[in-house]
Amino acid sequence: MKKFFRHIASSIYGPAHYSDVLSELPRRSFGYFFTLAFFVSLVAGLVGFAWIGPTLTNGIRGVVDGAIGLYPPDLVLTLKGGMLSMNKPSPVRIPCPVSFQPHAEAGAPTAKPCTLVMIDTAQTVPQLNSGEGALIFLGKDVAIVPDKNGTFRLIPFNKIPDGVLTHAVIAQFATTIKPYFFWIPFLPIPGVFIAAFVVFLLQLGYLLFAALLIWLVLKLKGYVVSYGAAYRVGLYAITAPVLVSLLLLVTGLPRPRFVFTVLLLIIVWFNYPKRTNTGLTVAS
Repeated sequence: MKKFFRHIASSIYGPAHYSDVLSELPRRSFGYFFTLAFFVSLVAGLVGFAWIGPTLTNGIRGVVDGAIGLYPPDLVLTLKGGMLSMNKPSPVRIPCPVSFQPHAEAGAPTAKPCTLVMIDTAQTVPQLNSGEGALIFLGKDVAIVPDKNGTFRLIPFNKIPDGVLTHAVIAQFATTIKPYFFWIPFLPIPGVFIAAFVVFLLQLGYLLFAALLIWLVLKLKGYVVSYGAAYRVGLYAITAPVLVSLLLLVTGLPRPRFVFTVLLLIIVWFNYPKRTNTGLTVAS
């Protein structure tokens, strides 16, 4: 690990190291690039863990706690033999969370309240009119839930096991699943890692263009090198631009236009001293 960090340091500034790059085997240059890609992607994953994880945890906890608060404390739903009954007169409406309720602007007509679930055990499948306006409708023998493309799907209760749903049952279920929330902050790590690694690999395509600019800079400094050698130089010189971009991402600062390419060329310029003998050609 220490050797890798020394390699990073010499890739930012190390004239002796860059002198060796011109004649080293391509597999060594690519080996460093992929190791750097793994390291940067891992850091990006940990940053995603620090940023997104707590938000996910708090958000899901809020949804679960909100669901418990929305369910009427004295409501008892009983499903038996494919038929739903309850201990209250029909219909019973369970409102959407406050954050989903429509807010009318000043002077505008009062918006219709959002209903999350409407329960009417006096209605069967053909009688669905009073279920309009609710996201989920529970009738006597069927549930109607949202489906794809703005449509609805019918779920017959005879396909659901018998049971009783109360406020206490929902609270107990929430208590059971809350310990698993511990793992939620770790969920973004693999996704962010893979995304960052893919983005890093795309830099190989960027270097196809950047190598031409590197070749031109080296020529100005007196080095006559092949395109392949210039590309290998880019595999190391990209270190500083990538780390700066990662730092800007973490701090939330904007990345100036062309800063990546400008910094890449600055690294090349300062790591290759001016050469007077321009007759040397480096093989690819």
